[in-house]
Amino acid sequence: MKRPGFLAASFFICSSAVVLAQTATPTVYLAAQPLGNTWETKRDQSQEIAKDFGKNCPAVQVSADKQANYGIRMNHGEAGQQIRDNQFSVIDGLGNVLGTRELNSMNKDVKSICEIITADWNNEATLQAKLVKSFNDAFAKNGVEGYADYKNGNLAVHSARANMMRFHMIINSGALGFAKQAGIKTIRYTNDGDQDWTYDMATAQIAITDKNAAGSDAPGIQTASQFGEPNLTP
Repeated sequence: MKRPGFLAASFFICSSAVVLAQTATPTVYLAAQPLGNTWETKRDQSQEIAKDFGKNCPAVQVSADKQANYGIRMNHGEAGQQIRDNQFSVIDGLGNVLGTRELNSMNKDVKSICEIITADWNNEATLQAKLVKSFNDAFAKNGVEGYADYKNGNLAVHSARANMMRFHMIINSGALGFAKQAGIKTIRYTNDGDQDWTYDMATAQIAITDKNAAGSDAPGIQTASQFGEPNLTP
């Protein structure tokens, strides 16, 4: 599943949780693309935003990590000494636009952004529904036979092309941070046949059924840190 383009030519604040060493506090990545004709616009506005986040949004931590749970795209513009404008789009790490804002006070901007992020991050039901929808949208977009569902703390992804590589891509993706915050206990990935893995969120271990263990390269129990690039492609 395609991750949002957080490196486009604009300003971003991206909050992220490390895939394995996850915490309940989302972190924030800062970068800037100012617009205008004043000296002020030549400055790195991310430094100012970092200070405002530290003061006005203690629920979010500023970080240099680009793997994001949330992104805020910002255009900061100035003309002369009187006209200032900040345009924000708040995007979660699954590619959903959560809201937009246009304000002229950086202090108010940060407070408004903080409210959007924390309201989303602290709503388990919303995160659970978004995860299921993201997988199902990816199946439809990529023309893959499959579906995802959630029940009693367990997220199940049923995919016709399930294999070990794709399973590890999923559990090393940014979706894992959302899954943990959503109160999900296990993530199961299966083709409802000979491919079936379950990731335990509490122990960060993978349980492999007997039918998978027959494969020559199938480990019995592994931790997600042993596998490669984050991605979310069912």
